Amino acid sequence: MKRKSINKDHIIIIAIHTGNHWLFAQIVNSKIIIHDSIRKSVDKYVDCSSISGILENIRKFADMFYGGTHEFEVDESYPQQKNMSDCGMFLLCGIKDIVRSYKEWSFDQDDIWRKRYQVAREFLKQKLEGFE
Repeated sequence: MKRKSINKDHIIIIAIHTGNHWLFAQIVNSKIIIHDSIRKSVDKYVDCSSISGILENIRKFADMFYGGTHEFEVDESYPQQKNMSDCGMFLLCGIKDIVRSYKEWSFDQDDIWRKRYQVAREFLKQKLEGFE
């Protein structure tokens, strides 16, 4: 298998698991945007022991790879979950929207049950087509 290098034009998304919650970060220009379905302030992320080390490593990578200094920003428009069990689906749906370059989020809490079936169908279809 050929090794691929990261190009500075690629979309860089980092999934983050805090032990009991999923969220993700996206490196865009001079910012590291945090997308979280249970939103907090930037200070809360930086001060939180379960995530601060991960975020600092993301910042070090961004600063080294792109040059300059990268600041954290919380995406205030990111859809919010209304329970404590859908963060993984919010992560998958959010990443999919970014990769597809959607201008607005294509989901909210009311869509998650349907998105679960959609993801299952996509995985099954790939498995049936020989992708594993």
